[in-house]
Parts: sequence; structure tokens; C-alpha cells
Amino acid sequence: KLRYFHEIASASHSGSGGEQAEKEAVFWFFEDALKKRFAGFVASLESATHDPLVHVRSKSVRMAFDLLRTVPEQEAAMLFMLVNKLGDPDKKVASSAMHLLNRLLTEHPAMKGVVAAEVQRLMFRPNVSEKAKHYATAFLAQVMLSHRDGMLARSMLSSYLALFRQAIANKDFDSKTLTAILTGINRALPYVGTAEEAAAQGLTPGKP
Repeated sequence: KLRYFHEIASASHSGSGGEQAEKEAVFWFFEDALKKRFAGFVASLESATHDPLVHVRSKSVRMAFDLLRTVPEQEAAMLFMLVNKLGDPDKKVASSAMHLLNRLLTEHPAMKGVVAAEVQRLMFRPNVSEKAKHYATAFLAQVMLSHRDGMLARSMLSSYLALFRQAIANKDFDSKTLTAILTGINRALPYVGTAEEAAAQGLTPGKP
């Protein structure tokens, strides 16, 4: 990842002086300028994801995906953009975001936990749309789990149950979202782990 000038300087233990020190300082300055320029580009890209034109939003989402999977810079911002588009008003953009997130995990399975956590944050944002909840839940239900993903499975199961309780409390039964919740629960349960581990996170069967 790129670093700012002060970060490089504070981490450098170079004892060189004269011409060599000047060369190093030039490289540091260039890296600092590049990092700032890229951050500005990301800010512009984030604005484009809210453009009133659907095709602009679609291209912005695709660009965020391409950068996220290939460039180890501003990863959190790129992931936030991609996940946020699960709640896009246009069905094609939201579906595209879900498809690209699935592709991301296919290419970078180690990002499973980070991506799932960001999607879960979207699900419980204040005033989040029902459409966003549906696409977020449908995406999580497709995440491939293994017996090494016990903590992630418990976290996802907790989110599914919280959404289900919300639906019951609000008497808001969107059939597609409820189907995704039930699918997610069925897929996560085999990987939750022992009853003791589940109880530690408040997932004891029958708990209100």
C-alpha cells in the first residue's frame, strides 16, 4: 500500500546522506503525491455511485470492483461503495453489486469475513431500505462456509435471527427476504459449532 511522506520518513532507518538521501526524499514525495491523488479519485468515484444516471452508477460500481480486486489501496472505501450499492434504487445496479461481491469472494476467498462484516453493517444501518436488506441477506446466504468459519457462521446466524425478529416485531413479512433469511439460517447452522459456542453469542435455540 502507498504511504504518506511522514509515514515513510518515520518508518525509515536509512542512514544515507547527500545525494542518496535526496533521491529517497524524491521517491517519498512522489509516493505521497500519488496516494493523495488516488484518494481524490476514490472520492470522485464514490460520488459517481450516486449519479442520477443508471449507466454511470453501473460503471462506477464495476470500476470499484476492479480496483478492489486488483489494487491494495483504499480497500475499505472500495468495499463500502460496492456493498452500499446493494441498496441501489435500480434493480440492475443492486443485482450487479451482489454478483460482483460473489465474484470478489471467488477470486479472494480470504476476504470472506471482511466482506460479510461490511454487508452485515449495511443490514442494520438506520433507515436502510427493505430492498437493501433483501439483497444483503440474499448475498450472505450464498457465501460458502466451511467448518473453519465457525465464528463467521455464528455472526451471520445472529444477523439472520435479528432480521427475523425485526420482521416479526414490525409485522413486515417480505416473502423474498424471509426466504433468504431461512436459506441463510439453514446454510449457516451446520458450521455454527458447539452448543456452548452458540450460547456464548446468544444463539441458544428457542431464545427470544
